Amino acid sequence: MHAAFYHPSNMVLTMVGNFDVHEMAAVVEANQAQKDYAPAPALERGVVPDYDIETILPFRMQTMPISRAKGIVGIKGTTNLEDDIEGLRYTLTARLMLELLFGDSGATYQNLYNAGVIDDSFFADFARGRGYNYISIGGDNADPAVLTESIVDAVANYQQSPDWNADRFNRLKKAALGKFYAALNSLESIANQITDGSFGSTTLFDVPELMSGITFTDVEAVAASLLNLDALSVFHIASEQGDVADA
Repeated sequence: MHAAFYHPSNMVLTMVGNFDVHEMAAVVEANQAQKDYAPAPALERGVVPDYDIETILPFRMQTMPISRAKGIVGIKGTTNLEDDIEGLRYTLTARLMLELLFGDSGATYQNLYNAGVIDDSFFADFARGRGYNYISIGGDNADPAVLTESIVDAVANYQQSPDWNADRFNRLKKAALGKFYAALNSLESIANQITDGSFGSTTLFDVPELMSGITFTDVEAVAASLLNLDALSVFHIASEQGDVADA
């Protein structure tokens, strides 16, 4: 399996910086010419797309050697997203939705932070890959049940949140565009984004136009399809140093 996935024919090399493209290409070609690779074996991934909510475990708990307990709420995506423009658009919309509901400038975040339910470890993200997509929201808390119950309540009642409005969305979209353009000052960020798009049909240059065209109505549609309580799973990680209540 290692020989298949780490074969040069299954890789890309991304270079960003002030250099001569032809000179660097010659260096890479000379280096690879010294190598003797066997033909790449056929890829056998063995994983099929999974969007079935019937396979979801509603709750799990595990004890691990950590200093503080953690709670995470996952929501399984039930819609196939291709690695194309529409898939990228959905991903950007989903992440704007999460920023709208759980971003640190919103009332939900501030209320939970002030109540000691969340701290700087709190996160909310949407991930998309071949055959899967999901939301993950969580962080550290001595009693992870308090954290996950608060998250589930916020998800269940997201339309009643004071953060859920078009004006706030439009501000957050402008901020997201600003962060995207600011990230272009980082060679590492540019390289990572180019590499991420190397195996699909989109590039980082598609992001500004797509993001600019996203509306609050689009966010409402993605929320309706993605914030599915039937697709929700809760995971608690307790500390081996003591009971959760004593952590």
